[in-house]
Formats: sequence, C-alpha cells, structure tokens
Amino acid sequence: MDAKQLKAAIKTQITQASGYLGGEINEARAKAMRDYLGEPMGNEIEGRSQVISTDVQDVIESIMPDLIQVFTASDKAVRFEPVGPEDEPNADQATDYANYIWNVDNDGFLIFHDWFKDGLLQKNGIIKIWWDDSKKIERKQYTGLSDELVTLLKGEDDTEIIEQEQGDDGLWSITLKRTVPGGRVKIANVPPEEFLISRRAKSLDDAPFMAHYTARTQSDLIDEGYDKDQIEELPTGNAAFYGEEKTQRHSDEDDAAAEEEADRSMREIDVYECYLRTDWDDDGIAELRKITVAGPQYEILKFKKGGLDNEAIADHPFAAVTPIRMPHKFFGRSEAELVQDIQYIKTSIVRQVLDNMYNINNGRAAISKKVNLDDYLDNKVGAPIRIDTDAADAGGHIFPVVTASIGNHAYPLLEYFDTVRETRTGVNRLSQGLDPDALKNTATGINQLLGRSQQRTLLIAQVYAAGVRDAFKKILRLIIEHQEQARVIRLRNEWVEIDPRSWDAEMDVTVDVGLGRGTKDQQVVTTSKVIEATMALLTLQGGIAGPFIYAHHVRNAYAKFYEAVGIKSADPFIADIDEDQAKQIAQQAAQQPNPEAQAEMAKLEFEGQKAQMQAQMDMQQSEMDGQLRAAEMQSKNDLTLSEQQLKHIRELMVLGHKKEADEAKLALDAYLGSRKLELEQFKAVTDARTKRIQAAQKSQPRAA
Repeated sequence: MDAKQLKAAIKTQITQASGYLGGEINEARAKAMRDYLGEPMGNEIEGRSQVISTDVQDVIESIMPDLIQVFTASDKAVRFEPVGPEDEPNADQATDYANYIWNVDNDGFLIFHDWFKDGLLQKNGIIKIWWDDSKKIERKQYTGLSDELVTLLKGEDDTEIIEQEQGDDGLWSITLKRTVPGGRVKIANVPPEEFLISRRAKSLDDAPFMAHYTARTQSDLIDEGYDKDQIEELPTGNAAFYGEEKTQRHSDEDDAAAEEEADRSMREIDVYECYLRTDWDDDGIAELRKITVAGPQYEILKFKKGGLDNEAIADHPFAAVTPIRMPHKFFGRSEAELVQDIQYIKTSIVRQVLDNMYNINNGRAAISKKVNLDDYLDNKVGAPIRIDTDAADAGGHIFPVVTASIGNHAYPLLEYFDTVRETRTGVNRLSQGLDPDALKNTATGINQLLGRSQQRTLLIAQVYAAGVRDAFKKILRLIIEHQEQARVIRLRNEWVEIDPRSWDAEMDVTVDVGLGRGTKDQQVVTTSKVIEATMALLTLQGGIAGPFIYAHHVRNAYAKFYEAVGIKSADPFIADIDEDQAKQIAQQAAQQPNPEAQAEMAKLEFEGQKAQMQAQMDMQQSEMDGQLRAAEMQSKNDLTLSEQQLKHIRELMVLGHKKEADEAKLALDAYLGSRKLELEQFKAVTDARTKRIQAAQKSQPRAA
C-alpha cells in the first residue's frame, strides 16, 4: 500500500463512519441536548403557553450525584491486582500512582463528571489517554546572585540566560529561560461530535477505524513538529466543527459571526487523528496504525524531519462508557432517550392546563350594545363597567362564556406520566426530595424505594466500571512503556519514589463500585454492624493473634465506616497496616501478652459499640426529622386544599348549586377529620420515638 491508497482508504472510512456530519447519531444527540436545555419544541403558538417540562434534565441531574460518589467516595476506587505473589508491592504502588495521575496530574473529578454526563445525555462518553512528551518553557527572574551562582546556572542543561545585569554591589540580576522536559500521562474528555467510529462496530477494541477530529491552529501543528510548508498550504477549516451538535451545545451563548483570523498563524485547520487497521507493509495481516490527516482532502501530515505521521501502535488511546448497553453495538442508549417522549407529553399537558387557567381567569363574555366597550376591556381590579340602561338589574347585558376546568383530568395524567418516568429510569420523587405523602409510607418502604433507585444507578456504575477499568489499564501501560526514570511524588504526606519500569503491564484492574449501595444512613448502619461483628470475633478469639481476626481486619472495618460517613480516606485517623505487619504483631502478642494492647483493644471495642449505637440513633433522628418536615408540608397542602375547596363551595352557592355545595362541604369535612386523626396518631408515634431515643442516649456505654 502506498500513501495515495492509504489516503483514499482513510477518506472512505471518515465519510462512512458513525458520528460523521448529518448522520442519525448526530441528530439524536443534538435533539437530546436541545431537550436537556429545555429549548422550544418548535410548535409554540403566539399568545399561548410556551412552558417546557424539563424531565430530561431532571433525570440526568438526579442520577449524577450518586454516580459520581460511587467512583470518588474512596481514594482508591480503582485497584490493580497482582499477577503473582511477587507483584504484591508493585500492585499497591501502581494503584497509588495511577490514582495520583488521574486526580493530581489531571483533574480526575471533572473528567469523571463530563465523561459520565456525556454518556447519560448523548449515548456514549469518550475520553482520550495519551503520553505527552511536549516540553514546557518557563521564564524566571533572580536577583542578588553571586558570580559563582550565575556560572552554576549557565551550566545547567536546558537553561538559557536571556538577560543579565550586574549591580553596583557586584551582584547579578538575571532572567533565564528553562525548558522543562515533558513526560506525563494526559487525559481529556472528547466531545461526542468529535469522535468517529466504524459503522457496525461492537466495541472500541474490535473497530477497524476510529478518529478524533478537531480544529487545530496552524501554530500548534508547526510547534508539534509538522512540516511548516505543508501546514501553511492547508486551507482554513470549514464548517464541519460548527455542525448541529456543537451549535446546539453553545446555543445559550452569544455567538459573533466568524471572521478571518488576522494572525494567520492562529487560523484553525481541520485535523483527523485516525486509528486504522490496515495492511500497510503487505504482510497479509492488518495492524493498528496511527495516521494524522488534515484539510478537506485528508492530506497525510508530514514531519519537518521527514516521514509521514503514520506509525504502528499497540493500542488506541480511547475509553468509552454508555449507561444502557446494547448487546453487540458500540452505541448504547442514553437516559435522555428514555424520557424524551414523556417530556414532550408533559409539556403539552402543562401548556393545556395553563391555557385553561388563563381562559378561566380572563374569561370571555357576550355583551350587549349597552355595555361600554372600553370599560369592559379594562381589566383593572375593581374597575367599574358602565352600561347605558336605567334598569335596576344590569346583569342581563353581560353573559360570561364559561370555560370548564380540565385540572381534574390533567393532574392525574401528569401523575401517570411521572410514574412511567420513574419506572423507566429508576429516579423516583423520594430520591429527589421529600415527598408530601411520605408520612403514608413506612420508613422501611421509603428505604426500599430509595434502595431500588440506587440499585439502578449502581447498575449504570457497574457498566461504567468497564470503561474506567480500560482507562486505568491504558494509564498503567503508558507509564510502563514511556516513563524512563523514577519519579518522586507525595502520597499520604510522605514523599515516595515511583519507578514503574519493572511492573507487569498485565496486572488486572478492579473497580470498587459497591460503596453507593443503599442510602447514606443504611451504609453507616451496615458498616457499624461490620465493626460490631469484627469486635465480637476479636473477643471470641481472645486478642488479635487470629485465627479469624488480625489487626489489619480491624483497621479495614473502621476504614469502611469512615468512607460510609463521607470521609474519603481513613489514613489521617488510623495508621495503615498490611497483612504481613498484622501477622507479625499477632505473633508478638501471642508470645508476650501486652496489657496496654488489651486495654487498647477494649477501647476499640467500646468505641465500636458506641459508634454503632450513635449511628442507629442518628438514623432514627434523621428519619423522624424527615417525617416531621413531611407532616409540615402536608399540613400546608391541607390548608391550600381547604382554601381551594371553600372557594369552590362559595362559587357553587353563588351559581345556585346548593346540593353540589353541600356535598362538597361534607367531603371536605370528612377529609379534614381523617387528616386530624392521622396527625394525632403521628404525634403519638413521634412522642414515643423521642422518648426511646432519649432513653437510648442515657444508656450509652461509658468508658471505664
């Protein structure tokens, strides 16, 4: 294969790829963004309600906090597993280093956030992970330097003194330029519209073609080592990067018309970084190659030192997540897709209800010629309407056109579609805030509903974990292949030297996605029970000498408790200890009983019992507080309902519908009576629970 054939093959792959301009994937993602932003549907009528229901936004923003917490609640959500016993120390160090690269060298939290949100909103989230060798230029100024220090600075590698001045005191002021060598793993989120992949691809690893296409400045391309003459001949980028998806993403911003860049070095050029499986060397086997092309003719870029940007590589740099996997397909389904039709239906219903209310509050009427039209059209409160008649009763000249209320039909319909939304997504109203009817549910029932909602989020997290695992495998491979010397980093307040050159790139990756199971209170109670069981076994075996419980088991149990209450790492509170250290301590304890150790273990047991009891009381108090807030909200709702019903009864009396008014009053009295009974029962239960909590506080274990 020659360069001309390769160029033709790449052009075909780009124009036929999923995600290329104008395809169904692009339209679906642009539509999802439009619905998320709550933009007009296009069927609005002037003078009528134009409100938009925001179900797509509500569902996605409700899922995001729990989903992010699953991967960020612990400082080691991702762990490397050793291949053999000799890899144990390396696996622990690789875990620390990879998480350091993710969170410190790169902004790991925001990468997680944007990566996951892209998946929830636009089918798939994509990140790119690569080794960055680019150098950084630093300028620094120094004053008051002696001749010896200036000579020393001049002798440093990659350092150039660009200004120097000697003062009357013989000391120097200098400005130097230092070139800081590159060599870091870089991670970046890829906008979905900038990622191309072969149609019918099942996954990233089996796709014959992928590409990341962006607008790059002429200056950046030349600085990266591409041939200056070729870059300057390439045309300025076309409108490809301002397609429907990107335009929709920035629709809420003020956009000025694009103008020709005055500085030609800053003009943008369309660049496609392609990953293609092809038989370049004619050996009959297609290998993965990285090829960079640019411009509308897809010219393969050349380096200024000679040669094309066309190299064989071992792996592509992308990792992807999708919330709802579709078997045998790369593109899954987004959470937005599940509720888009519900958003349209609810928007139509709410608009109809509002229009109906407008017509009721500003009703039309048939009027006789005797009515002063200007007075009638004046809607000021209390404004009189003049009628040209001497009759005592002027009512016969104005005939209101009655608009029937549709609220009694519309509100149950809205409730129905909210239920459909909850069934589809697992996001229920109890997980978004306290429901007004929460008092009608038991605490167990509420926790079950919240648990089901979090199980749905946990399922998404487990699916996402596959993409996170791939990302960290790529980080491990990059540092083993490219980091040529040890690096000193700060871990847990200590400086540690990291040298990955001897590590095994085949170490497996485990992603811990279990912390988000259940509500926060349930997590605290569960971990408290784990501590209780651990301490009970410790007492049973008579110390930390095994055979069931060792010191590191106790430490791990308490570490999980700290994570459950929201503390990322237990290291500031409990010293870390591995299995070997724990067994060594156990052997020493078995040989010579230590009264101080026994006292310390007794103290740990006491603290465990106290923490468990406090957690249970906090959970009961939290539950009771929630029920009190719900009771208060229900009382407000009752008051509003009573006022509305009384107003309705008065209207019926005015219209002469006495029978209907009496029936409505009886129904209101019955409802208020039942509500009074419910509140009395609730008060009795609350008082009893308060007494139990106070009694439990008095009976808490006390330190000896």
